[in-house]
Amino acid sequence: MARRGPTREERMDALILLMETLSFPLSDSVRAGYSHRGVQNAQHMGGHISCLMDLCAWTSQEFNLGMDEKLLCSLVRNHDRHKAVRLDEPRVKGQTDENPISTVGRLIRRFISAGFSAHEREEELQAALEFVSPSFQPDVPKIDGEIEDALTLYFFRKGKGKKEAQFVHDMGQVMDAHVAFWYAAAGRMEVTSYNIRSFADRLNDRIEHKIAKLYWQQVKARYLSMLKTVYRRPSRALAQ
Repeated sequence: MARRGPTREERMDALILLMETLSFPLSDSVRAGYSHRGVQNAQHMGGHISCLMDLCAWTSQEFNLGMDEKLLCSLVRNHDRHKAVRLDEPRVKGQTDENPISTVGRLIRRFISAGFSAHEREEELQAALEFVSPSFQPDVPKIDGEIEDALTLYFFRKGKGKKEAQFVHDMGQVMDAHVAFWYAAAGRMEVTSYNIRSFADRLNDRIEHKIAKLYWQQVKARYLSMLKTVYRRPSRALAQ
């Protein structure tokens, strides 16, 4: 009898364990959230980018997704550059209060209820370019051009490369929730509705790539007990 190979779910579980063993511990700060969650400075962005690079590369290879590896690398490396420059400020124009909890909460609720409209993506793209471009022009125009191209593709996910851009966006969305669970399970972040639910709420509706959906499915199964603390029952937690 031929030996059965690992299922898609088993392969994803192995990748999740690999991330939690080799990649997540490389970041000393809580990636998921602003300073009130324990982030001390912008160093956590480097940890986030390197973790997402591992996740996207390993997943693409394991599932033979046929991604453009050079483009994938550019998208992961550059997708959060504006956050690194802006440090710990909420991504809302004009909102730079010392305590951004309520502002970020409103932003999350608005995006969850309405989705990311083209207008909202255009606003965030322009804000990102405004913060990043002065750091590069005119000294390194090639790098600045790569960052602008990657950010534009990431925010709009249209045209050539949209498959890779959607993949990076969706895997990053799930990884944010995954890291939050991982830190909470380690006792390094409090399990609250705000800390967990803001990442998990309707996440399955906010991502499109089938592998990202598989990733989220397996993360939910792994941390179901934690999800139940904020959604109260398994069916509601798994529906996210």
